[in-house]
Amino acid sequence: MVGRIFLSQAEPQGRQWMWTFAYGLLRHSTHFTHLGVDSETREAGHGCLPDVWEEQGGNTMKTKYTVAFSMLAGVAIGVVAVQGLQAQGKPKAYTVSETETLDPAAQAAFTPLAQAALKAAGGRTFNTAGGKVVAIDGAAPPKNAVINEWDSLDQATAYYKSKAWNDIAPQREKAIKTVRRYAVEAVK
Repeated sequence: MVGRIFLSQAEPQGRQWMWTFAYGLLRHSTHFTHLGVDSETREAGHGCLPDVWEEQGGNTMKTKYTVAFSMLAGVAIGVVAVQGLQAQGKPKAYTVSETETLDPAAQAAFTPLAQAALKAAGGRTFNTAGGKVVAIDGAAPPKNAVINEWDSLDQATAYYKSKAWNDIAPQREKAIKTVRRYAVEAVK
């Protein structure tokens, strides 16, 4: 018959549970006849797989189903819990520094130092330094605006109070004049 699964009697015991599982599915399937096995053969439990179901008892399959579904439910609950915890994290923050260039050569030397310190502190730059600033409403815009992203407002404010930021102060004071600097916390 087409679709029958024949196994040798020498099947290793370690894989016998797999055949038990398959046999249980096939034996109780409403689509069993599509595999070329008639209902009498199915009811008798012969023809496709060894009678491991009867050898090991019917409760074995119930136990395996219970364990499998419990594991799947545990994984699903774990995924939902992790996503929920990540969603409860602190909102991101952005710092905006409005500056004017004092000495272009000093600024060229200062910029890599500032970017390295920023990256080491966990900040990310949007590469707006030196970009064109255009007024839309209100007072005249600054000559230069630098925008950085941080994982939290605490991280942003800690950086501007850090030793790394203070260590590059002499180079910064030669290179740029800070008009205004502020941090904005994102809303979730």
